[in-house]
Amino acid sequence: MRQLEELGEQLLREGIAYRHVRRFSGELRDHYEDALRAETARGASPEEASRAALARLGSLEDLARGMIARSELRAWSALYP
Repeated sequence: MRQLEELGEQLLREGIAYRHVRRFSGELRDHYEDALRAETARGASPEEASRAALARLGSLEDLARGMIARSELRAWSALYP
């Protein structure tokens, strides 16, 4: 999913360590796929299911801000340039 890839790229640009971005992206992707399956099982079209699954994740901007605010997730190169 392109939005999740863009979120990961943004987090890396903001100095979040790659290992945290990889884990976070994987968890979000898993949640998205679970929500997508649930929406599809309810009879939603693929487009509707995708929109609903993204809505369940919440705002990607809010998710990014939450990660960026946590200094313990920063890469060493971002903490000590």
